[in-house]
Amino acid sequence: MYFYLRDYAYGTYQEFSPDSTNAISFDSTNLSPIVGNFSGMKAQVISARLETANIRYRLDGQDPTTTVGILMKADEIIVIQGYGNIANLRFIAVSGNPKLHVHFGFGGSSSKPA
Repeated sequence: MYFYLRDYAYGTYQEFSPDSTNAISFDSTNLSPIVGNFSGMKAQVISARLETANIRYRLDGQDPTTTVGILMKADEIIVIQGYGNIANLRFIAVSGNPKLHVHFGFGGSSSKPA
C-alpha cells in the first residue's frame, strides 16, 4: 500500500524498537531538523509501518501502557498529520520486539521557519 500526501516532502527517517517498560517518543532532530534541506521546519506528517510485534500508542502526550492506548498490530501502517499530534505521540511495546519505521514529512505553510 502506498500513500501520497500532496504538498509534503518526506525528509527524515527514524527506525526504533519500543520496549514494554518505557514509553518512547520521536527524536527532536526528526521533528524539527537543524541541518539539511528541512532545517528549521517542523514535521507536519508521518507515515509509519510496524514490523514483528504489536505496540500501543497515544496522541495526547501521555504514556501508553501495555494495556492502555491505541493498539497497532504488526504490518499495519499509520499516517498522522499535524506537528502537535506528532510531537505528542508516545509508543510502547505490547510484547516481543517490535520495529517501527517512520518517515517524517515537511511542507505546507505551517512547517516553514518563521
